[in-house]
Amino acid sequence: FLRVFMFVLPTMHVLACFFFFLGTHGQDSGWPNWVDERPPDDTSSFQYVLSLHWVLAHITNVPTDIVPRNQAEVLFSILVVAFAVLVIGTTLSRLMHSVSQLNDIQAQRRVMRHELQQYLVASEVPLDLSTRILRFADHTLAVSKAAIKEPPVINMLCQALRDELNESLRAEYLIPHPLFSLLETISERTLFRHLCGVLSLRTFFVDETVFASGSLARRMYITTRGDYCVTSPGQTGTGQVRRSTFSGSRWFAEVSLFATVAHHSSLRTASLADAMTL
Repeated sequence: FLRVFMFVLPTMHVLACFFFFLGTHGQDSGWPNWVDERPPDDTSSFQYVLSLHWVLAHITNVPTDIVPRNQAEVLFSILVVAFAVLVIGTTLSRLMHSVSQLNDIQAQRRVMRHELQQYLVASEVPLDLSTRILRFADHTLAVSKAAIKEPPVINMLCQALRDELNESLRAEYLIPHPLFSLLETISERTLFRHLCGVLSLRTFFVDETVFASGSLARRMYITTRGDYCVTSPGQTGTGQVRRSTFSGSRWFAEVSLFATVAHHSSLRTASLADAMTL
């Protein structure tokens, strides 16, 4: 939609300027023209606004009191109408295609949720557990990119194109980290694209442990959405712990990519949350 808007707006400006030029040219040549039909105290800027309104009126079928007065203005009016039909037809076609795609995605999600709901009812799952499962599924289907099934044709792409696609989809999660930002800016683009390709999305329920203090760090975590609570030990010997909450993007246990280490803190979710793992 933005690209269509960025095309239509300058085009309307050019059409308005040309219509204004036709009016002033007809005035200088002594021909009947639309400018002479206006009050003589109209400024040039106001005449341009009237020209723009005239173009918009032809594209959107809004009434206007400006009427072409000579052959050139009439021919230009015909061209503007033809342009309006072309632009509106193309825009409506793209809009209907986008709406159709969104409807298909929503229909697939409704079918998936209905199948899950039927399974829970048939299995006589307790109401409280069913409610939490459906809530988790709704979150995953609503906001997770994983809810949109990858088309089979993706597997037919060459590896170079798949690497570029993975970079386009997931680079935003890695670039904030200084190390991966360095890989992206220097000549290690191949390695960076490979890392983008092996990123995976995980969704966590409310009050679920992402990792616990003392457990082996097997992967790096990059939080992307939701609220989290970090619990870490306080000063040595005090037995106290420190808790802090945050939302948005942070990374944890990146050292696990290079060495075998244990987590020094615990991470739990305070809401439905998503995180990328590497």
